[in-house]
Amino acid sequence: MISVDFNNELNKYLHDKKRKIPKAHLESVCLLYKGEKACRYISLVSDGFICVKHTSIKDKLTEMANNNKMTAKSDNCEGFGKLC
Repeated sequence: MISVDFNNELNKYLHDKKRKIPKAHLESVCLLYKGEKACRYISLVSDGFICVKHTSIKDKLTEMANNNKMTAKSDNCEGFGKLC
């Protein structure tokens, strides 16, 4: 299992309730649970899913997808929310 170092900026982002991805978006855009078609930037948090495309872990997830270390491999949109 790969460990991610959560700095304060990323930790705040992961727990921001305004960044929760709505169910309809998860199903139609992120393609959650659709294998390789699923977006690689979906992250499960305590109360749902968020997009981590605009965070410091984006590059690591891209590397993992490119090296077949994860099932979800797609980059399905511009990202849900921006890291401010």
